[in-house]
Amino acid sequence: MQAPPSPDALRAGLEPPFHLFGATHLATLALLVALAVAVPLAARRLSETTQRRLTMGLAVFLVATRAVHTWVQWLFGVPLLQQLPLHLCGILVFVSAWMLWRRSYATFEVAYFWTFGGATQALLTPDLPVGFPHPGYVTFFASHGLLLLAGFWGVLMLRFRPRPISILKAWAWLNLYALAVVPVNLALGTNYLYLMRKPGVASLLDHFGPWPWYLGVLEGIGLLVFSLCYLPWWIGDLRRRRSRPASV
Repeated sequence: MQAPPSPDALRAGLEPPFHLFGATHLATLALLVALAVAVPLAARRLSETTQRRLTMGLAVFLVATRAVHTWVQWLFGVPLLQQLPLHLCGILVFVSAWMLWRRSYATFEVAYFWTFGGATQALLTPDLPVGFPHPGYVTFFASHGLLLLAGFWGVLMLRFRPRPISILKAWAWLNLYALAVVPVNLALGTNYLYLMRKPGVASLLDHFGPWPWYLGVLEGIGLLVFSLCYLPWWIGDLRRRRSRPASV
């Protein structure tokens, strides 16, 4: 997820504070979901050449928007060391961009579960002290909303779909990535992926026990969430099997 910004720094613009599930937050979520579904469906009507160009353009736009978000946070005093793209949503920008640029199904298997199992949590419960129209609010939801768009783009435009084995692949890659981040945290004194300690603000991790025990709880929850992300496909496959005529 996105590293928690400095509340005092971001509130320097005196914009209203962020209200979780307030009217503005809910309206933002509704807009992002509507665009994430409608844009790839509309793109399916275009020529193959245009589709390819749009897909590659979305990959570039994804990375550029993340860079703008980092720049905005830096302007409001958030140190760059806290903004390295090492939280899940940060690295997911590049995973999703590669999936789009290369039209890579293998990358989609990971990006799908990281997006709908991880990035959606950042959209629902963001570590964000400021509300609309603060630039930090706008760039946060723009960058994370594009991750959602990339996920739906893979499903609706590229017509990729996960498989049951994709759950384990995404979970295994997440664990391998977490292992790679540990030495970075130790060297820089950072807390990417919240591997070293809980966030400085109230979060769900507060209910999962002290460090390092909450990491084990997260392992099980991550696998459960990834399984739930596959549930619509499992239900669809089950319905199709039941609708097939019985062989004589």
